[in-house]
Amino acid sequence: MLSSLLLCSLLCPGLGPQNGDQDPVLPRVTDDSEKAPLGAEGKQLERGKIPAGTSDLARQRFERLSSSTWTGEKAPARLRSFMVTFDARVRATSSGSNDLRTTFLYLEEGRGYVRGIFPKSRRESVRGPEGDWLLDGEELLDLSDHSNLESRREHQRWLALARNFAILASPGNLRLGRLQAAQVEGQGQELKIGEGLPIQFPSSGHAKRARQLEWLQLTTPDFDLLASKGSRTALRQVRLGLDPKDGRVRFALVEPMDAKAPLTSAPILVEIPSWITINQRLLPKQLLVHRRPAAENPQDPGLSKPYPARLAFEKLPGVDLFLVMGQTKMDVNLSAADFAQPGPR
Repeated sequence: MLSSLLLCSLLCPGLGPQNGDQDPVLPRVTDDSEKAPLGAEGKQLERGKIPAGTSDLARQRFERLSSSTWTGEKAPARLRSFMVTFDARVRATSSGSNDLRTTFLYLEEGRGYVRGIFPKSRRESVRGPEGDWLLDGEELLDLSDHSNLESRREHQRWLALARNFAILASPGNLRLGRLQAAQVEGQGQELKIGEGLPIQFPSSGHAKRARQLEWLQLTTPDFDLLASKGSRTALRQVRLGLDPKDGRVRFALVEPMDAKAPLTSAPILVEIPSWITINQRLLPKQLLVHRRPAAENPQDPGLSKPYPARLAFEKLPGVDLFLVMGQTKMDVNLSAADFAQPGPR
């Protein structure tokens, strides 16, 4: 099976494609040619470029953030590919939790190619040049088919987590529509951080930690939401809480640009308690993804969703990811062919 051979080639020394011997890049599908958002100057956003008019404080915080994820004297090359394995716990409001191990392959190609491999359930979730696919045992689902709603939701969740890990591991690659420093106001569990709705943190402990951080507020298409009905290149509003000691992200709040609109694309709060060094790159060792309380969603689909007064998040994370060091590699030699439609070819 493709996934087994590919994982072996990446984990076993001396195996797998070598430089100059890669499979040819396959043609992109329509979504890959979707234009990136434009900045304030009417130009397409460039990775790592700080917008004109950014304050000195915001610039300083972003530059420190950009250099916070490597340990050598010289910055490593831009992170374009990786293989990362997580032990994951996924909590559902009605059915308890599910523990699993998953491996993600990622390539910064087109709209970001992702291959998620789930050995326990014999599943593969793929976004590649041929589209979006889910292999469930022997059944291959084309996720462009809108009838596969639940499968599409699961697929989008894993795509978002892989994409967010990629940008957290290499934040200097962010495409920035706007960048500004944000102030924290409030003393309780609910805090006002920069512009936008107040944030009700999962606990008073979370809020206490948030008050101790330095915050940036930005717009970018590079963070993703767990469930999104918008364009894959749509701008998101992101608030990043940076550790004043080392500049690393401790909280990342990702939300739709118009947070006061009915929330068809629910915001997420990502907590990063610890980081780990692999080949001079600092990577999130654990990711805790907090979601909106289920009670905020109307039970009757005919009811309109109310405008929220705040962004509230559940105390327990909906997804808990813990990085497995021995099965994680950065800057892996991948091509678009590694993200082909899963299953027998």
